[in-house]
Amino acid sequence: MSAVLTRADLEQITGRKHFSKMCEWLDQAGIPYRKRVDGKSVLTWHVFDQALLKGGTSKPDFDWFKKAV
Repeated sequence: MSAVLTRADLEQITGRKHFSKMCEWLDQAGIPYRKRVDGKSVLTWHVFDQALLKGGTSKPDFDWFKKAV
């Protein structure tokens, strides 16, 4: 498994296909990420896992996660 989430990973997690919409979702969930020069988001599994454990920086809605488990 790669340390960086793939586009498919981000699509599955956010439910969005466009990177701009993925970024909006990540922002709303309070999950930090970096944006590449081409506008694509970059996020590692470690950062994502830590955000889930901490609940993000805001109050994210993780109902999607509960349904997936």
